[in-house]
Amino acid sequence: MRSGVADYSAALLPYLRRYFPKIVAVTESGLEADLPEGVVTAIYSRHDTIWRRGGHTLPVYQMGCNLEYHGYVYDLLAAYPGVVDLHDGNLLPFFHALTLERGDRAGYVREVSFCLERGDGHRAAWHALRHAEPLNPTEVPMLDRVVSASIGIVVHSVTMRDAVLAAGASVPVAVIPLFGTPADPSRPYVRTSVTKDDLLLGTFGYMAPSKRLEPVLRAVKRLTQCFPNLRLVCVGELVPGYDLVGAINDLGLADCVSITGYVSQETMDSYMHAVDLAVNLRYPTWGESSATLSRLMTIGKAVVVTDLGSFHELPDDTVVKVSHGEREVDDLVGALSHLLADPQKRAGIGAAAKRHMQTCCSPESAADLYARFLRGVVVGSSDL
Repeated sequence: MRSGVADYSAALLPYLRRYFPKIVAVTESGLEADLPEGVVTAIYSRHDTIWRRGGHTLPVYQMGCNLEYHGYVYDLLAAYPGVVDLHDGNLLPFFHALTLERGDRAGYVREVSFCLERGDGHRAAWHALRHAEPLNPTEVPMLDRVVSASIGIVVHSVTMRDAVLAAGASVPVAVIPLFGTPADPSRPYVRTSVTKDDLLLGTFGYMAPSKRLEPVLRAVKRLTQCFPNLRLVCVGELVPGYDLVGAINDLGLADCVSITGYVSQETMDSYMHAVDLAVNLRYPTWGESSATLSRLMTIGKAVVVTDLGSFHELPDDTVVKVSHGEREVDDLVGALSHLLADPQKRAGIGAAAKRHMQTCCSPESAADLYARFLRGVVVGSSDL
């Protein structure tokens, strides 16, 4: 599927296969997945029962917030508890789509009530419905249902660990840093579509308002006064209804900002290698990690991030952190201008990021942590 969680899941499998001789994949349809030969023993549909026969299977659910991609994952988890790899600290949009977008107001109230004390849940849900006031995901992140169905939970940041504990997790919880896969040394990465004198700034991944692209555009508008050769490329798919093109046109940036739309992983890699500098902002955030950030750090790129949540946990020498409040654009302009003007500074940050990923966040170390945790869940002795 066209999601970061799907890409991450596929990248993890070859490394897990070294520890487990038999791994099967369960997808919505059971159609052949885009996986290297031999990575999984078989691929089944969610409706198949063979994968869960005999009592010798440990389900590992990759759970995100998109109902289209993770609805069947949630259904299977509810029916067959297992270990959940939780990629989002805010599941309120998921349950909103599961209930209200299907006309199920009672179901929405039921789900909110499950996460809050029953009386408080009913009152909060019905107040939100009557007054068309969305619930605050910081107060009601809706993790409780997933947490309660799990026999073990994997998260990718301390912030997420604290969130699942706050949701009442009484099962083992492991913090396994999100890894970045190394670049293919046999592939030539060629910088195209810009001249050698251009400074190329990149932002990557599924693009939504929470990625703070409009503040980035305002910063670019100011920066072009000092860096007339600055170009911004937005690599990834726009969330439906997000008029980023309109924002670009309003600021008069059509000549120096481009949007690629969805691209393959190979094309994404080419753009990541091509940029001089990257921006990966997130606000609001509930502790989720960024696969594109991990990838950029793995290949040694300097990245500007929001000083919040899982990004705040990164060592200060591996990324450049900016605020998310009133000074967001000013901080962005200051950080980007220093980095754009100093290639050695960019190279130093990128080198520190690459060392960090190799030391603490390699796919080999992640797979070892997964294997230890999964086996510990089975025998009741997980200590990660």
